[in-house]
Amino acid sequence: MLTTIEEHILAQLPMVDRDVFTIWLAKAFKHFLTFSIYISRARYLCALKATGQRIQLIISNVR
Repeated sequence: MLTTIEEHILAQLPMVDRDVFTIWLAKAFKHFLTFSIYISRARYLCALKATGQRIQLIISNVR
């Protein structure tokens, strides 16, 4: 037979699992967000470089 303290501890185990999962999920989301920021920055820089090349091409054609 379980004592009151053991019952209380067993009742809290699902809450601990949920908290651990929440922390894991938050860390995974932070990692994903950081990764997606790097991808967005790389896309932005590529687009900026391509736009700059187009502008230089237009200027050289005008001269």
